[in-house]
Amino acid sequence: MSNGYSRMARPMTFAPLVWKPFTLICHIYTCLRIFVNSGIGTFRNPTPNSDMEILTPFQKQLLSAIGQTKLAENFYLTGGTALAAFYLQHRFSEDLDFFTADPNALRLVQPSLTDACQQLGATLHFSRTFNTFIECFVRQPEGESVKLDFAQDTPYRLQPTELNVAFGLQVDNLLDIASNKLSALFDRSAEKDFVDIYFINQERMAFAEMLPFARQKHVGMDDYWLAISLQRVRQVKLLPRMVKPLSIADLQAYFLKLADDLMAGMDAPV
Repeated sequence: MSNGYSRMARPMTFAPLVWKPFTLICHIYTCLRIFVNSGIGTFRNPTPNSDMEILTPFQKQLLSAIGQTKLAENFYLTGGTALAAFYLQHRFSEDLDFFTADPNALRLVQPSLTDACQQLGATLHFSRTFNTFIECFVRQPEGESVKLDFAQDTPYRLQPTELNVAFGLQVDNLLDIASNKLSALFDRSAEKDFVDIYFINQERMAFAEMLPFARQKHVGMDDYWLAISLQRVRQVKLLPRMVKPLSIADLQAYFLKLADDLMAGMDAPV
């Protein structure tokens, strides 16, 4: 009896030695899942391996051509297209937005784009030209047209840009893009701004975390007028061309809740 009992008990003696490492592995895996899903450390600059299927072949050709001009030394790609192509892959975007902190860099746009378009066999049309802003359209022979905006931005930045080797262009970081998007929503409340901020909040950074950074770049973004801007989501009737699913009802419910929270957190008038 004693020998049989000892043989039966022996596996149980070693069970903790097997169970404890297994428990530790499960704990590490759970922590890693929480870390990844929390969005911690996600404000990283884009890399050459970023998913760029959001861009059309012509947009890629145009970016590569611009990367070979003097514009690459003075401007960086930002805005909705940079956000979608390098960070979120949530929607398509037809515009290419370039910012610079150098007021003299705008003088380079016309000659540099002319050279780039000649290289591509594309036509170039300037629709608006000011000292701090240039809007133009580039059309390829097959008919696709891309709008490009070149603008002078504030030199104040939250994080640096990073070179994208694939295009030879500087690309804006996620934190500055997110802050500029909230600033744009505060001013104009366009459908694409609501969509972009929604996915930033869902996948990368909560609204409450993003707001202090946006206020560093946009002086005067108070809770009351920001709530009014968020309530303009009621006017959204059409979404951009989406890659990831989103309904207008969900979009409106999300921002109206944010607006209510901002209003509720304000001090009552005396």
